[in-house]
Amino acid sequence: MKKYVLIILAIITSTTAVAKVTEADVARDRAWAASQNPSVPQSMIDNQWREYNKPPNETGGKSTYVRFSLNPPSDSVRSKTLKPTSTYICALSKIGGYYGRGLKGFDANVHESGSNWVLTVGKNCGGCDNWGEAICWTK
Repeated sequence: MKKYVLIILAIITSTTAVAKVTEADVARDRAWAASQNPSVPQSMIDNQWREYNKPPNETGGKSTYVRFSLNPPSDSVRSKTLKPTSTYICALSKIGGYYGRGLKGFDANVHESGSNWVLTVGKNCGGCDNWGEAICWTK
């Protein structure tokens, strides 16, 4: 019994450990993570973070943006060129449709192709119909 009391007393009176994370620790861990995926340099990741997390430019308190929509015929895939990647940021804003044989998922995306943004919508799935919308705003 005396042994247990001493152990409990030692636990209660022991000092607590405090961990401190410094900026150097964070930089070291980011460098290690970047070295694990050498195909994407950290500078590119940082640049994309800065570019794509900017709010849209505003004119007179209103955002300047352009919307595009694409509704291809059933069971087909279509693409539409949107705006240049050098001056605009584009993203998928809405998607919808139906599947004749039960819901299996929709297929729409906005991606870079050459120097332009492209909206691609549709799927060859037998009895399905997809539509999609994209929004572009100035950098």
